[in-house]
Amino acid sequence: MYCKQSIHIDWLQVAEEFRAKIQGDVESVSKAVLELESEERAIDKQHDEYLAGVQSTETAINQHTAELKLLIDRQADRLLRQVKVQRQRRDEEVTRRKNDVRLNRLVLLDFQKYSQQVIDKGTMGVGTIVIY
Repeated sequence: MYCKQSIHIDWLQVAEEFRAKIQGDVESVSKAVLELESEERAIDKQHDEYLAGVQSTETAINQHTAELKLLIDRQADRLLRQVKVQRQRRDEEVTRRKNDVRLNRLVLLDFQKYSQQVIDKGTMGVGTIVIY
C-alpha cells in the first residue's frame, strides 16, 4: 500500500541557508579576486624590475661596445700608421737598392764598352772617355 506522508518544508529557512551559502561563496570569491589582483601587481612589479634590469644591461653593453670600438679604431689607426712607415722605409730601401744596381750596371756597361774599344783599337786612346 501506498502511504502518504506529509512533508513540511520551511521555505524561509531553506532560503536563508541558501543565501548564507551564497554569501560565503561570494566572500571566498572576493577574497580570491583580491589575492589574484595582488599577485598580478606582484607579477607586474617583477616584470618592471626585470625590464629595468634588461635596459640597464643593454645600456652597459652598448656603452662597453662603444668603448671597445673606440679602442679598436685607435689600435687600427696606430697599426696602419706603422704599416705606412714600414712601407715608406721599404720603398726607400728598394729605390736605393735599384739606384745602386743601376749605377753599378752603368759602370760595368761603360767599362765593358771601354774594354771593347781597347780591344778593337789595340791601345787605349789618350783622353778618350766614353760615358753613356
